[in-house]
Amino acid sequence: MSTTFTSDLFQRFRDLLLTRSGLYFPDHRQNDLHHCLMSVLPATGCASLEALYTAAVSSERVLHTIIESVTVGETYFFRNASQFAALRDQIIPT
Repeated sequence: MSTTFTSDLFQRFRDLLLTRSGLYFPDHRQNDLHHCLMSVLPATGCASLEALYTAAVSSERVLHTIIESVTVGETYFFRNASQFAALRDQIIPT
């Protein structure tokens, strides 16, 4: 299994994620993206990062798996009703 993450491969993944999902990875987050991609290799059945890229380009399922691994599923904002009351009663009316 090839886990080499060249600058070229990073840029291709970065551009794919930006184009298809709006997610942007600046250069200083290359290691973060690499870590996430390595974590999804077993779930996708891909033998290398190059194969993962090829699969992500052609398969929405694989791309969605990658997107889930690079995003944080925080929902705290939606748990606080007072934030919505402030929007409704104070911010939006003005």
